[in-house]
Amino acid sequence: MRHILHDIKYNGKEGKCRACRVLLDRFPWPERFGHIDRVVPVPLAPEKLQLRGLNRAESLFRDWAGEHWPWCDALQRLRPTKVQWQLCRNERTKNVHDAFAVKETIHVQGKHILVVDDIFTTGATLEACVQALTQKGAASVTGLVIASGAM
Repeated sequence: MRHILHDIKYNGKEGKCRACRVLLDRFPWPERFGHIDRVVPVPLAPEKLQLRGLNRAESLFRDWAGEHWPWCDALQRLRPTKVQWQLCRNERTKNVHDAFAVKETIHVQGKHILVVDDIFTTGATLEACVQALTQKGAASVTGLVIASGAM
């Protein structure tokens, strides 16, 4: 999984997302999560998106999620952050603190949100996204990642 995600992220091999889709399709996620109003990817900073050409969370989850729930780019990065894998746990939390916000045109109040990302290591990024969404009134926020552990 590490090599697949690395190839998608750094080598532009978006076709390898199909391997991840097989994993997603093997588990009854819709039944497990119950009611979800929107699926929201962890956003990239505009500079990173331009450099990479894709948001890995979106590449991994958008088609699959769209079969079950509405996709919504509700979050935005307020500022660039350092690369998380180079930081220790405390530095990761500080790095993403107040780095995300809900876009002004998106309403999440009372909504059940599924936030998707590629890797879960310390949870700092997902926690920062949860905070931004709950501050705007989301009823619940659940996270789903394709892998766990350090890249």
